[in-house]
Amino acid sequence: MIAWLPHATNPVFAGARIRCLTPLRILRQRGVRVELFRAEHAQTYCAIVVQGLRCRSVPGDPATGDGLLELVARLKRNGCRIAVEDCDNHFYNPQRLPEWDDTAQRLRVLVGMADHLIASTEAMADVFRRETATTLPIALIGDAVEEEADLNFDPAWRRTLSWRRKLDWARWLALRADIAVDRALGRRPLLWFGSSGASHADGGMRDLSNIAGALERTHARVPLSLTVISNSRKRYEELVDPMGIPTRYLNWSRATFLAALRLHELAVIPVTQTPFTVCKSNNRLLLALRNGLAVCADPIPSYAEFANVCRLGDWEPGLEQYLRAPQQRRQHTTQAQELIAHRWSREPIADQWQRLFETLADPMPSEMPAPQPTGAHR
Repeated sequence: MIAWLPHATNPVFAGARIRCLTPLRILRQRGVRVELFRAEHAQTYCAIVVQGLRCRSVPGDPATGDGLLELVARLKRNGCRIAVEDCDNHFYNPQRLPEWDDTAQRLRVLVGMADHLIASTEAMADVFRRETATTLPIALIGDAVEEEADLNFDPAWRRTLSWRRKLDWARWLALRADIAVDRALGRRPLLWFGSSGASHADGGMRDLSNIAGALERTHARVPLSLTVISNSRKRYEELVDPMGIPTRYLNWSRATFLAALRLHELAVIPVTQTPFTVCKSNNRLLLALRNGLAVCADPIPSYAEFANVCRLGDWEPGLEQYLRAPQQRRQHTTQAQELIAHRWSREPIADQWQRLFETLADPMPSEMPAPQPTGAHR
């Protein structure tokens, strides 16, 4: 049996959901012997996959921080193989926050105990090598594009009875009505979605300030509106509401996110270039394209594969061309969807996890070839 120890088990956390909970569910359906880590089963595990963010100490959770290192050391003494996975650069700490310095130091110790490493992008693999001097092979496993089943897997009775879901759908209906009014007024609905930001790194909603001028100038020629789907109305009111374009906010919800996304024509993904953001996967780009939205974005390494089906680093001309040329938008999203289905949907990504787990479970790994990098983050 193989254990998976994500940084959280609440599916509201995208890193845990996309890089553990969803592939775990698919692999168990395939009969792969893997489960979320259970302390009472520790003696039965032949391997454990640990997410790097577990190195951050969380009060009340003994399997985080120093407690995680003690747990991994015990498992390793019992012959358990250790695989460390990360999708964010937790070594980057421009504000020198003590909490994140401690997290980075624990992560270096954890990597030193590892038998296998897993990264979401080639840039993240480079960070592993640079920050830890590791010589271990690093498997590259990207993020699968999410589907309805990944976000709404609660039992039907729970979805029916949940008052929160009813409230979320009421907000979605209001958004749909607002966008219908926009269209009647000749405004084209644009979308930004994502986390409002992290305490230890730049980015998030603040990135929209980088393109505020481009949005406002484009709006003067081709009327548009901007919806923000995120997790902080306060940040929206501080950073986005003052822009000189019509904007609105919707709180992110598993129940309504994809339906809300599909109400729009174009997604904007500005990215401030930092050692943190260049390691990011292409999951936001995939989500938008998969659901029929054209994309204008800043270029980061993981977006390069899609350069021919979106506009990268070409804000004002790109926005205006897409808004004036719906046929080109549809052509690009159709081409992108074919690529996503082949390389970035749930099944091919689950195949990559399964191959890694087969290597971890093999009783004689010394006779196995080293895991080869997978994915397309080159």
